[in-house]
Amino acid sequence: MKKDNKIILLIIITILIIITIIAMLIILLKDGIVIEDKNITHDIEAGHEDEVELKGVTTRGQYYAIKNIINKYYTNINYLDAKIEELDVIEIENEQEKQKVIDEYTKIGVEALKKLLDKESIEYLQLNDKRILDNFKPYKNTTYNIEEMYYYKEAINTNIYYVKLKIDNEKDTSIVIKTDLYNETFSIYPEQYIEEKSINENNIQEKFTTEEIQYIEPNNENAYEEPYITDETMAQYYLYDYGDTVLNNVEEAYAKLEEEYKKAKFPTLNEYIEYINESKKRYEMLELKKYYTKENDDNTIYVCIDQYGNKYTFKETSIMKYTVKLDSYTIEDEEYRQNYSTSDNKERGILSIDKFFEMLNMQDYETAYNVLDEGFKQNYFHNQSDFENYIKEHTFKYNKVVYTQYSNKISSLHTYNLEITDLTEKSGELHKLTIIVKLQEDTKFTLSFTIE
Repeated sequence: MKKDNKIILLIIITILIIITIIAMLIILLKDGIVIEDKNITHDIEAGHEDEVELKGVTTRGQYYAIKNIINKYYTNINYLDAKIEELDVIEIENEQEKQKVIDEYTKIGVEALKKLLDKESIEYLQLNDKRILDNFKPYKNTTYNIEEMYYYKEAINTNIYYVKLKIDNEKDTSIVIKTDLYNETFSIYPEQYIEEKSINENNIQEKFTTEEIQYIEPNNENAYEEPYITDETMAQYYLYDYGDTVLNNVEEAYAKLEEEYKKAKFPTLNEYIEYINESKKRYEMLELKKYYTKENDDNTIYVCIDQYGNKYTFKETSIMKYTVKLDSYTIEDEEYRQNYSTSDNKERGILSIDKFFEMLNMQDYETAYNVLDEGFKQNYFHNQSDFENYIKEHTFKYNKVVYTQYSNKISSLHTYNLEITDLTEKSGELHKLTIIVKLQEDTKFTLSFTIE
């Protein structure tokens, strides 16, 4: 009898377990949660409507993951039928050996592109080895700039990135990159595919929408990885990017200036070009020496100080989308004004002298001349040219300032003794200077200094 009771109890427990499992499955299915088998495609579940809107890329990891993919793509295009001097190989004199190396690199490029390109684009463009060579050779040895980068969530595991490029600062083109977050892989839809399909940011969602989840099988070329980018690295990117833009596309560099700053500092493109021509050399090898960041509701501020003591203020609205101010004195920011208002007169005088030397380090002699005391100008510098010549002879192109003494014997005048050295350390000279600052309304000031 006891044995029968145990059997009955076991049956009841088993039934209860089965009922519980069935109930849980019903709840899961009702909520749209599906246990996925990688080898089976499923209908896209509802509930992702808020993620399908096309929007600009806002995370550093995403942006630089896509940028790295584009770099890899163009690197392999450059391998196609390359000249020996274009390849990173040791010097080869034998012509047969040269051709052998060229053929090997071409093969590497072709095989890599077949693994990077999306299967659908390969089929549509009928890309065999020969057609890859023919179709992609026009993009060899080109430089590109990312103009815009958008993305949307096409499926639960898939992001679609639409990237607008400027080739050799002339031609506009675009590519699409699909990422599979399940397999951590990607595939590329090349320029020809985008052009022939007439794909743009307005119709991309229509062109790439699917009713099934699709996977991108991994290979040894298509791993998707989002790098970790620090604030310091991002600050370096902005400083280097602007320097590179100044050197290669001055009109674009002018367009990147913050609008209010541009109107105040360089009202015309010609004025900006004149400034760049005089200071271009310093943009050739910019180094980030100091930086700080500030997060706002709709932007991030990066303040970068280069090896010459020049200050750049970048306002980032999305990754690598920014405007820039090239100094801190033409348009004072709220932080400076707040700092000034809470400082005593001694510190205000130091802030004013720092501003004066920022002007000198920018070789902005016009603005520096304008803050000189009127009587001092009349006695020593009747025009800007006289002042500029004196400054060039008695200070350095880039100055480092150390304050050694302060006095305030006359209440309205603040006197500072300074030691000035070469910020670049090319010269070992030291100049001593006495500056007298007269504070005025708001943050304005005038100054004079000892004449040797």
